[in-house]
Amino acid sequence: MSILSKIESISKSPEFSIIIPIYGVEEYLYECINSALSQTFSDFEILLVDDGSPDHSSSICDEYLCTDSRIKVIHKANGGLSDSRNIGLAYATGKFIYFLDGDDWMNKELLEKTVIYIRQDYDMVAFNTSFSYDDKIIESTIHDTGIFEICDAFSQMKFFLKTLLLSKIGWSVSDRVFKKSVIDENNLKFADNKKIFTEDLFFSCCYCAHIRKILSIEDKLFYYRQREGSIMHTDGTGLNFNRFNEFGKELEKYYREKRIDPLIEVFPQIYYSIFRNNIWKVQKQNNIDIFQIRVLIYDDIKDISYFRSQMSSMKNQRNTLVKIFSEREFREMLSVAKFFLSGNALAFRIRNKLISIFYKK
Repeated sequence: MSILSKIESISKSPEFSIIIPIYGVEEYLYECINSALSQTFSDFEILLVDDGSPDHSSSICDEYLCTDSRIKVIHKANGGLSDSRNIGLAYATGKFIYFLDGDDWMNKELLEKTVIYIRQDYDMVAFNTSFSYDDKIIESTIHDTGIFEICDAFSQMKFFLKTLLLSKIGWSVSDRVFKKSVIDENNLKFADNKKIFTEDLFFSCCYCAHIRKILSIEDKLFYYRQREGSIMHTDGTGLNFNRFNEFGKELEKYYREKRIDPLIEVFPQIYYSIFRNNIWKVQKQNNIDIFQIRVLIYDDIKDISYFRSQMSSMKNQRNTLVKIFSEREFREMLSVAKFFLSGNALAFRIRNKLISIFYKK
């Protein structure tokens, strides 16, 4: 090999950049980093982004600098999860990106099993997650598998409303691999997780707006640790209605800036779908009905006019939405939206009764 070839070989960009934001996870950090180093596919770099961690995580990161040349350590002042991931993206040199939190870990074949597809014409490869409670794996996600193609405006709307926002292929950034070129070309960043809720979903909603072909495989390649004080932030009340409202405002702003017309057209339904998932969660956790939920929504959301504008706009989407959902599904969702606007419980009950009579499931 010539000297030039040797230089090119040394400086060649790796296939993968594994970005690991780190804050207060010293108990789990060795397992996390070792799972990345143990990958059966070896062409990668690891970016350890120390977010001003108050424990010994910072020194653990520095330990690894001496053990493997593929490791880079970035020490920064505390700025939160989204800021750490954005810093990692700024330093990443790989063709493909994988995000891993410092208290979780990877299946040793994650990169090997996804690289064969992401090298092809797939823009994203998703896979399943195993959940760990007290270091025991007790359940896993079961995502829809197969190829999802976005070839026109209607298929884009349908993918978002019937697949992505229903979590049929998940939405966590740790259960999929991304192309760096898509991220760079569209200047994609994580929104401030102190302002919005589920920054992972926000990033996925932005990324998926620019891609055309997705593959979801059945393999369980990521291990998510459930623990107290984990990275899943709350707003202190456990409701997060206000932060989901801010999520909607930021996402609509992004779609309008990028002129993604199909998603702007159905954005009230996108907003409703995002909000609905949190409503279900709050109802289940607190064992309360939709009437109590409305009170909590109006108490929690600061910019209630934005919430009301999205709910009131849903009726204008009927012609498009009945092609994606059934007539009954659309009317049921619209009935909820009308109730959130008026608060008229009697009218809500009557509407739902009539829907059950005149429209089959």
